[in-house]
Order: sequence, then C-alpha cells, then structure tokens
Amino acid sequence: QLGFEKLSLKNEKIKAQFMSKDEYFKSEVFGRVLAFVQKNPGLCRVKESGGKSLLTIEKIPTVEQALAVLSQI
Repeated sequence: QLGFEKLSLKNEKIKAQFMSKDEYFKSEVFGRVLAFVQKNPGLCRVKESGGKSLLTIEKIPTVEQALAVLSQI
C-alpha cells in the first residue's frame, strides 16, 4: 500500500526500500510518506544508498509498533 519493495525490522529500526519507478515519486502515496517524515524528524529519515531510496524509522522495538507507525502514513 505504501509502495515499498522491501521492508525490514531489525535493531529497533524499520528500513523500507521505495519502488524504483519514477511515477511512484510523483504519487499521492509518496507525498504522504514525505509528510510523515516531516512531522517526525527525530524518528525518520529518507536517504539514497546504492541507487535505492530508503526510509528509516527508529525506536520501533516490535512488529506491532511497526504496524501502528506505518498505519499513520
């Protein structure tokens, strides 16, 4: 639903790899992700690594918390 190709929870961090399609970065879904990152600068960051764009959300110790945070986007 959020357009991630890969999603992991490890060491209390969600790491989500965005789709590599250009149209995704123009979508409403990506706009919601960016708005969430802007509202939560202490927990989230977006970066590019190895040609892939990644979203990292920190301080997420459980799967239940991960689902709760992602449902806010």
